[in-house]
Amino acid sequence: PSPATLKSLGLEVLRQSGYPEISERRQCWSIWDLVRKRMSQLGVVVLWIDEAHDLFRTNSPREIEDMLKMLKSLMQGNGAVIVILTGVEA
Repeated sequence: PSPATLKSLGLEVLRQSGYPEISERRQCWSIWDLVRKRMSQLGVVVLWIDEAHDLFRTNSPREIEDMLKMLKSLMQGNGAVIVILTGVEA
């Protein structure tokens, strides 16, 4: 979704993976916990996010940092996935 937020990105990853609808009121950390579990459950090893420039359109450096930390956390530990961001000039 554009502009992407940490929460909207997590919800979209779940939706694209076929996960049943969940409330948008759910806390962000809980959504990303579900993303990690869902990726592991499905045996996903690569998460490719196209149009990633939308992740960086926020005016908040803090939100950008939080988003990058969350994506980095997906690349660590048991069930780690490779995260590919495309559509970013930098």
